[in-house]
Amino acid sequence: MAHWPRTVRGNLITLFVGGLALFIVGWILVVLVMAGPVIWGSALAIVAISGILFVRNRLAAAANDKAMADAPSFVGKVLPSHDPEVREPAL
Repeated sequence: MAHWPRTVRGNLITLFVGGLALFIVGWILVVLVMAGPVIWGSALAIVAISGILFVRNRLAAAANDKAMADAPSFVGKVLPSHDPEVREPAL
């Protein structure tokens, strides 16, 4: 949760940055509405490509995790106490 700054100067800077952000977003929306199908088509293409790349990245990460599940682990060589193949001697 965001909190207001403790100083008047911090509050003024926060309000200024927020107002500037709203102005920029409003200006971009006006430009997009007035530009027509070229801008909308480009924006749609960017969103579609980003979505495809995101899904591809997630699938690649899942495949990597699945491949690494059966990969050999060298933790037993580095830390012999964690090697599951080495059994404690029976008493």
